Amino acid sequence: MNNPKVQTLLEDARLKRTAGEFSAALDLANKAKALDPGDSAPYLIIGQCQRALGDHKAAVETFEFLIGHFPDEADLNAELGLAKWSLGEKETGYQLAKKAVELDASSQFSNEVLGLLAGEYECWPKAIEAYEVLIKLRPDHAAYYYQLCQALNVSYRYEDAAETFSHFIRLMGRTSDNLFQMGMFHFMAKLFEEAVPWFEVAAKADPKNHEPVFYQARCHIQFGDLKTGEALAIKALALKPSSILTLSLLNELNPEEISDGHIQELFERLEKGVFEDELDRAMTHLFLGKYFHKAKDYDTAFGQFKAANDVRFKAFAKEGLVYSKPLMEGNFNETKRIFSKAGMAKMAGGGSKSQVPILIVSMPRSGTTLLEQMISSHSKVRGAGELNAMGRIFFDLNYKINETPGKSVEDIVKENAAAWAEIYLRELKVPDGMLRATDKMPVNFIHLGIFQAMFPNARVIYIKRNPLDTCLSMFSNSLSGSFAYTAKFDTLGHYFNLHCDLMRFWKENLSMKYLELSYTALVEEPEKMAREIMDFCGLDFEDQVLEFYKGRKSAYTLSQVQVSQPINKKGMNRWVPYKKHIGPLIEALDEDIVGPLGVDE
Repeated sequence: MNNPKVQTLLEDARLKRTAGEFSAALDLANKAKALDPGDSAPYLIIGQCQRALGDHKAAVETFEFLIGHFPDEADLNAELGLAKWSLGEKETGYQLAKKAVELDASSQFSNEVLGLLAGEYECWPKAIEAYEVLIKLRPDHAAYYYQLCQALNVSYRYEDAAETFSHFIRLMGRTSDNLFQMGMFHFMAKLFEEAVPWFEVAAKADPKNHEPVFYQARCHIQFGDLKTGEALAIKALALKPSSILTLSLLNELNPEEISDGHIQELFERLEKGVFEDELDRAMTHLFLGKYFHKAKDYDTAFGQFKAANDVRFKAFAKEGLVYSKPLMEGNFNETKRIFSKAGMAKMAGGGSKSQVPILIVSMPRSGTTLLEQMISSHSKVRGAGELNAMGRIFFDLNYKINETPGKSVEDIVKENAAAWAEIYLRELKVPDGMLRATDKMPVNFIHLGIFQAMFPNARVIYIKRNPLDTCLSMFSNSLSGSFAYTAKFDTLGHYFNLHCDLMRFWKENLSMKYLELSYTALVEEPEKMAREIMDFCGLDFEDQVLEFYKGRKSAYTLSQVQVSQPINKKGMNRWVPYKKHIGPLIEALDEDIVGPLGVDE
């Protein structure tokens, strides 16, 4: 161990390893090991270089040898975890990284490995914990703030991400990209007033960039200022005439601002294939479909919608996002099994007594935005928009199920319901004096069992729109890979059947306040339905709930512009001009489950 030649070899090996010269470092470390086989230091360098060179099997053997002698050395367990992960043993690698941090919670390397592997494993709570520790250890290390931001971002904790990113900016400077990203974190957190100044300074820092101008337009639409929103959208389009997002916004605000030249350029781009990725191409087709729909050229419009979804299907398939009917049926059946009436009775008793939350659920594009705008126009209601809180809570439930395999789901839900309710209420951000707050995330229809355990005194409203209108609207809009089923009519119909079957299950088994209403009735008899809804919500009727379009918007989804207008029937029977094109969808929908389609009327 005190051999000067060994020490020289090791120092040179470390320098070579740091410089990325792993083969040379490995050779030097092997020479040091040959001179002193009892010294552990060469083995550590050997294992690190083997992993860096891609010889993961040899690295695992080296680190296992070392751990045999030093089983409680945190960084060795982290090294072995990283090697096991690289070898493909992901679960073992992740568990070793967790063990390493348990052995030494203040180890920088062990927390780096845990943060990396937890992120790769999509176990974001652990990743967040690791990066928070690293920031305490190295508050001047910008990369840790950035990595924490990414973990918070994918966990939908946008406000926390904004706060963290402010430290990243402090260390890395106010570049135009950083300023824009800060604006986006605030935008995603629905802090629109705070977002605008960031977008404004980002636009000044990079005056040729259309994105901060476009998002300024989106913010002003949130404020109900359509005139300023339109002016900014026109400015953004001048900066980038091929921007599909800007064209789509203008198509809703004022289609006359879109020239034949804009449309011709898009067709030329489609012909040349000038796109960053396939989903950009799909977005172009979708925009053109909407443009021709407004022009009442329905055959051309459907051709564009079909082309877009053919591209989306291939792009999703490349990412492994292929809809499996048996798998999805299994998931829905498992939900019904776990959240049976008896199962939910066992989960009861641990939640909050709050009556504040109103969960508005349905399939996407079913009228949830219209309904929320109406309810949240009441003086005692806050419209929170589409919160991701229930999705995060569901993720946390699955995490706890995996972490405590011997415990029943019922016990886990009951034990955590109060804490989850507190998290959810913080996300609702209900000001003093408000009696209710709405969350219109449509896919929360999956989580009603957990929601009831959290808030047995709260309310759920399920809004139903014509199945063909709903499905065609989903087919003709840009939805993420989480909605891969929307790219084909047969899978879209299949999922819609499962949705309706589950909603029937909830109606029969939930014990909380539950209202089912019709989008058609809401549009045709708005005052009658508004009074019924207010009564269900435990609120006095106020005239402004019928004039929701005059105020600020909680919507920042695809319906953002529509809810700036009075209630109208434009969204009803939109499927009719496409009847000859949607045969596979009609065939896929089961009228015994979804209700009458009205095709033969």
